[in-house]
Amino acid sequence: MLLRLIVENFMSYKERQEFTMFPNRDIVDLPSHIFDEETIPLLKMAALYGNNASGKSNFTQALSFLRTFALSENSIRQEMVAKHLYRLDQPDKIRESFLSILVEFKIDESYYVYNIEIDLEGVRLEQLSLSGLKGTPENLYSRHRSRIELSESLSSKSRDQWAHTSDILEKRLEQDPFKSLLSLLTEFPVLDEMYIVQAHTWFRQCLVVTTGKTSHNELNALLYKIPSLSKFTSQVIEGVDIGVDKISLKETELATWLSQHSDLANTLDMNRRVEGSEIHSVVSHSDRPILNRINIDGKEKILELVFSHQGGDGGLYELDIECESDGTIRTLHLMPALFEAINSFGVIVIDEIDTSLHSGLLLDLLAFFSLNSSKGQLVFTLHDTSILDSIGILRSDEVWFVEKRAGSSHLYSLDNYTTEMDGDIARKYREGRFGSSYIGNLTRHSDAVRSIVL
Repeated sequence: MLLRLIVENFMSYKERQEFTMFPNRDIVDLPSHIFDEETIPLLKMAALYGNNASGKSNFTQALSFLRTFALSENSIRQEMVAKHLYRLDQPDKIRESFLSILVEFKIDESYYVYNIEIDLEGVRLEQLSLSGLKGTPENLYSRHRSRIELSESLSSKSRDQWAHTSDILEKRLEQDPFKSLLSLLTEFPVLDEMYIVQAHTWFRQCLVVTTGKTSHNELNALLYKIPSLSKFTSQVIEGVDIGVDKISLKETELATWLSQHSDLANTLDMNRRVEGSEIHSVVSHSDRPILNRINIDGKEKILELVFSHQGGDGGLYELDIECESDGTIRTLHLMPALFEAINSFGVIVIDEIDTSLHSGLLLDLLAFFSLNSSKGQLVFTLHDTSILDSIGILRSDEVWFVEKRAGSSHLYSLDNYTTEMDGDIARKYREGRFGSSYIGNLTRHSDAVRSIVL
């Protein structure tokens, strides 16, 4: 679970900004939104509002960047760091600056703080600590450039192994100054420590960051392999008002499918064989996943989604995914994230959750999550202000604003202004009472615009 995130000098965030999932105990609404069984009570949900270009997406990118760095599955290079530094400054100051991200999280029964500082030369600082929420704070390791310091409390076995391998690992960090020590310690498990494994597992399995434009190209295979996700998806899609009466997964042997679609075999690259757990996705020109091809016990199968709609005569008629609306596809692609937020102990972060969704449909989905007993957290950005007036969906301490001031993004909670979600928050927000709202007025410049058009 996520406790807090601190960003500084990252993209539009110049000054240190802190976001937390700690509840205000004075708020009595929606007590089910608090994970009270935790050592530190945490909120189950957070919504971030703000004007376009205020820094909402950069908030989610900070978590995505941190995950990428921690796992080092995709290499971070100098040019990537340069793009993520705060750049509305003098060139010499940018060259000398560094980005800083700190995240505090919980996995199993342990609380961690992971902190990084990166400049154009590489990693200035990487630190993993036990936060002290369940005991004495302890710095597990600190890495300054390629120099590494370990906690004195690590096991004698770990310290003995470290004595024989520290030179090798430090050499690796010299060769790749942008690589994380956390990933290196997992790649070469020289430390026999549960804490290292747990922290790496949180980034790999418990932190999921997605955007409003994300397409789950392997969704059909996921639905096939995870029956509980398939059942959940069917129930939600059939329950919301998007005109789909039933959704099903059509499974066809490859040879049979090819005989029915011989004209497409070459254009869809069907000649190569799919091996093991590999998934071959075919995506349309509009980036919609049309089908998945998988290998099950040596037999290749084609998986396609079929949508059943009720016709005017009362009968059900089947359509394929290319005939469905963007809103239907968007709803479909939100299902794995929603499923994970309900059933796992992680945090699901969705940028622009309201992309292509009717406000009523979005409300239905958020109400479903709000009223469900969930194990994980859901953090999302959006523009749809109608959710603010939907009493029983969000607490005021679950609403955050992002505002650009003097070229820098600032984070703050609605809880700073009110603890009451009284059904009038959206109007007050649009009036600018909480800041972070749109204040432009193109009609003020109508004469100038008209002269350009003419």
